[in-house]
Amino acid sequence: MYHVRLARRAEKELAKLPQKAQHRVRASCAALSENPLLGKPLKGILAGAYSVYVWPYRIVYAPFHKEKTVIVLRVRHRKDAYR
Repeated sequence: MYHVRLARRAEKELAKLPQKAQHRVRASCAALSENPLLGKPLKGILAGAYSVYVWPYRIVYAPFHKEKTVIVLRVRHRKDAYR
């Protein structure tokens, strides 16, 4: 089981979301603790990171297998997720 942590930026972005969306995102983060490779692997500058789609938001995260930790980097609307 992995420990899921939110980066400061992700915490701020999560706080700005509607309450229902926050609950859905938190549930998806809990699922990441069970399976950190649940999302889609990213390419290019974000290689090594993954994303999970929680309509209409994307969670961008990076798993660290040695430390058994998942760091959530971003929680943004899908149109702005990779900017």
